[in-house]
Amino acid sequence: MSDPEPSRGTPPALSILDVRVEFGGIIALDGATVGVAPDQVMGLIGPNGAGKTTLFNCVSRLYEVQSGSIEVHGTDVLARRPDQVAGLGVARTFQNVGVFPTETVLDNVLVGAYPRTRGGMWATALGLPSIRRSERTERERARALLAELELTAYADEVAGQLPFGSLKRLELARALMMEPRLLMLDEPANGLTHGEVLELAELVRGLRGSHGFAVLLVEHNMDMVASLCDEVTVLELGRTIAVGTPDQVRSDPRVIEAYLGGAE
Repeated sequence: MSDPEPSRGTPPALSILDVRVEFGGIIALDGATVGVAPDQVMGLIGPNGAGKTTLFNCVSRLYEVQSGSIEVHGTDVLARRPDQVAGLGVARTFQNVGVFPTETVLDNVLVGAYPRTRGGMWATALGLPSIRRSERTERERARALLAELELTAYADEVAGQLPFGSLKRLELARALMMEPRLLMLDEPANGLTHGEVLELAELVRGLRGSHGFAVLLVEHNMDMVASLCDEVTVLELGRTIAVGTPDQVRSDPRVIEAYLGGAE
């Protein structure tokens, strides 16, 4: 099993090489390496404490990296501030769904447009024509995404009243408002029923095809991983121990011992 090979001349969507992260003497990542090719869905699995979410937080620049490199489409992420990462075409979701519960579903989705808007305080306050046009455009985009994710009926409802499965879709719609080239999903199947998991996998696969982004997926649900991922990277104790197709990693003795053996 080997790392995915990007197309010749095209940088990978994500390249994480030999990343080491330490918190007060505790090693969270110890030379972790992950590659995601353009338009690929790469799964990231491993037991609790393997460093999966830590790796996400390094890409988002929420955690500092002691050594190693992280690049998104050939651009050095570690040279950017956390607020600049979205500008590289990176969007993510979190393990725990975070919405503004008293705001409408539509307004929650519009939050995702913020990193791409450039109006300035005075232009917005004065309601200049360019700002009004931009707002109309973003609302049209948000409603189109709600339609894609089958949330149109909820557009004007308060987000806090949505069923849990719909909240997961809402968070996905908000991430897509950022027009990502790399979408990082942190345990999207958590809390969903088996049927909802398979529906979400099919939805993400369709969105990947229509919007053309790569995906890095952290997930414990192996049905989701097997249904959605082209390849899988396995972490154990902050190290990359295997890379391959879902079937390949399922049969890898190191993976069975470190992760799957305890779950099956």
